[in-house]
Amino acid sequence: MDGRRHTSANLQRQLDEVEALRSIYSGQGEFETGYGGSVSFTVHLKLLESLSIQFTFPDDYPESQAVAVNVRCHGSVARDQLDSLNRAAASVAEGALGQESTLLVLQKVQDLAWRISESDQTTQSSNASSMSGASQLLKRKLFWFHHIKSTRKRKCIVEWGKELRVGGYCKPGFPGILIIEAEDTNITEYVKRVRHLRWQAMNLRALEEEQCPAGRNIDELRRFKTTQIEELGETDMSKLAALCREAALEHMFLSALKIGSGH
Repeated sequence: MDGRRHTSANLQRQLDEVEALRSIYSGQGEFETGYGGSVSFTVHLKLLESLSIQFTFPDDYPESQAVAVNVRCHGSVARDQLDSLNRAAASVAEGALGQESTLLVLQKVQDLAWRISESDQTTQSSNASSMSGASQLLKRKLFWFHHIKSTRKRKCIVEWGKELRVGGYCKPGFPGILIIEAEDTNITEYVKRVRHLRWQAMNLRALEEEQCPAGRNIDELRRFKTTQIEELGETDMSKLAALCREAALEHMFLSALKIGSGH
């Protein structure tokens, strides 16, 4: 009897989790329900050309079994990169035993996929710059955080921006949003430092880059009227939206809320 009660409780938790994820990944073609004896579904993301993460719930998930995860990529991704995505997904699932873990797995896979994409784009840009003789590249990035609350971390975000001439805005609180722009080398160093602060979730939601034409200063390409990070209030999401709209970067802001095609 106890076993049946546990299975029934697990099943209800599984169904609740599926519905929550269905509401988050509600874009066209993002969520696909599986068929068969176990609860299963697939989330399709427009990352690395086309990324699919399939989840299958064992009977005793989430109480005493980890969710089974299979990451597939339909683009030109190296085998070792795909293996690293699957290992990371499995590690998060095993580490979250006893709790609902699919959103944590998705956040980890998306973050790693963005890093792979960034690395590939940086390599391509570097090769293109070498061939063309161009020396500067401006990049813009928007990161979504589960939260930004620590006073120490917030201080680092602002001070490192001043040091590296990274411009943009930080909206702390739940969730945290960081939108930045800077010369390629500086923004890469800045992001590396921020990642090392350790976060519950720090996901790259949008990335843009512009090559600086010969004879122009890279600062002329900046959209924001600042070369440092300005911290907003925890309830200033609408103010951040207005600042992005003014800079013609509203599409990047919307990516933080998973609104618009491609996110």
